[in-house]
Amino acid sequence: MSDDENGRITIYRIAREARVSPATVSRVLNGNQSVGAEKRTRVENVIAAHNYRPSAIARSLSGQETRVLGFIQPDISHPYYHSLFLAAERKAIEMGYTILLGNTLNDNMTHITDMEQHYIRLMLEKRVDAILISGGRIQDVEVSDEYKSEFRRTLRTTRIMTISHRLPWIECPSVMADDAVGMQIAVNYLVSLKHCRIGFLGGLRGIEPSNTRLGSFVKALESHGLEYREAWHLESGFDMEDGKAAMEALLQLRDKPTAIVCFNDLVAIGAIFAAHRAGLNLPEDLSITGVDNIRHSKFVHPALTTVDVCASELGALAVERVVHALAGGLEELHSVLTPRLVIRDSCAPPL
Repeated sequence: MSDDENGRITIYRIAREARVSPATVSRVLNGNQSVGAEKRTRVENVIAAHNYRPSAIARSLSGQETRVLGFIQPDISHPYYHSLFLAAERKAIEMGYTILLGNTLNDNMTHITDMEQHYIRLMLEKRVDAILISGGRIQDVEVSDEYKSEFRRTLRTTRIMTISHRLPWIECPSVMADDAVGMQIAVNYLVSLKHCRIGFLGGLRGIEPSNTRLGSFVKALESHGLEYREAWHLESGFDMEDGKAAMEALLQLRDKPTAIVCFNDLVAIGAIFAAHRAGLNLPEDLSITGVDNIRHSKFVHPALTTVDVCASELGALAVERVVHALAGGLEELHSVLTPRLVIRDSCAPPL
């Protein structure tokens, strides 16, 4: 038996490099004290050289499954990630698996705490069968070489699936919604209502999907012969407070848009709140759209028109795909779902 095509380390490679038998490696991994000090040291040195954790190796060598999936995401309180995780958990239970959740507290380029790496190490020690990662540092546009190296090392020993984002720097399986198409859908709808002065609120450059959504927004305007105005793009963040602050700033402008596309529904809800406080009547004075279709979006006034980016479907699909792969099924590298427009009450033709 030899190393497999994906370059994963087997008991036979460890034995060959340590110049011992596979049985000796197995005894070291299982903590058997009958192995002599010199041989044990050689085996442990090979394991350390490959930066592998004995528990993770023992799992792969024995073929034993824990039937536990690791699930890492940045903010369980965020409605999008909450829906995604619940759908993943339901699907996992349905398929006979348990999920170990790691909530990284928004560990990304603006708030690096190494929580993501902490959870990955913990999950390897707990011998999870696969790790699903949604959001966080995988969405950084600029990724350090150190992060890439550690990610690659983990991928050699454990299946990883990314959700909502496809990594451009490594071939790693993913499931995601097409954010570029989603933004095109939002702009097309506003243009169909005869809006030609359209702004964009929220997001932060340098973090996906901000770059993708903004780039698609600009292209969508251009496809309709409309002008992108920098003054009508207020880059504020991702939460309701950010939407409120962005709308307050927008309303200070003398020349204003008649419609707004918000980075997500939370930003849109904050923007609606600020517009109401400023005395605007929505959607007569201003049309607002969101992205995500979180459950809160239909309970604001006016009920929010939004783009559904398939959070629940993505959560369930990710688990289904990774369990299928663990069972030896043919693995599809990338799955992309098409967003859909949900029309409610927050948009109308301009006066």
